[in-house]
Amino acid sequence: MNLNFPRVQIPEFIASVCQMNLKNSRSCFAKITELIDNDPFLKLYVQQLFPEHLKKGGFNLLLSNLGWEGFRNRMTEAYIEHGRYQKFPTEISLDEVNDIIEFEKRFDFLYPEGNSRVFQLGMFLKLCDIYQENSFDFDEQDYVVIPSEVDEILILGKSKSLFPDWLIISVWTLFNIVGDDRAKLVFEESKGRLSHIKELLTEEEFRSFFSVLLKYGHGVHDHQIFISSRV
Repeated sequence: MNLNFPRVQIPEFIASVCQMNLKNSRSCFAKITELIDNDPFLKLYVQQLFPEHLKKGGFNLLLSNLGWEGFRNRMTEAYIEHGRYQKFPTEISLDEVNDIIEFEKRFDFLYPEGNSRVFQLGMFLKLCDIYQENSFDFDEQDYVVIPSEVDEILILGKSKSLFPDWLIISVWTLFNIVGDDRAKLVFEESKGRLSHIKELLTEEEFRSFFSVLLKYGHGVHDHQIFISSRV
């Protein structure tokens, strides 16, 4: 069985933030501020959401008070609410984003501090679920759920990854295509390298595997995985 993600995309701003390695520092805040400044709508929306912070000290104070993760979470909440209700909220809660934060914690053994790519994957899967909910023939079985067997395979890895989202997608897809035992074997022998995975699968299996990676790469505005092996 193959994963069949709908054609959804997370916002480019969230993807850009999640694909940086960030810390609560001036240089990181400057990168996020530059992204905001280059997006006229986002800049205006942030100004409307956080007028008190910006009045006292601009974007640097806002990011210092919320932390980059706090800001990331609130902006993700806004975009998810837009995806669900087709409008941006005027006040931010964390009702929609809490399960993404829990999803990120589930795989915290995979990534170093400051890496937000599992959060990115969580948002992508959340938007897939919203897309499914809005379809006329939606069933609860259509929710995208990563089985616990995937965690058990990933734990076999010896070190943390800079690209944990691709690692999760790769193992999850292998599990769906070739089953638990063979997925473990392919993961252990390939060390997660795309070229090695290709050698261990049949042509049809690899075609199915690669089609999922293409959909995910499109969904998170990340195509470098297809240029260089980074998993």
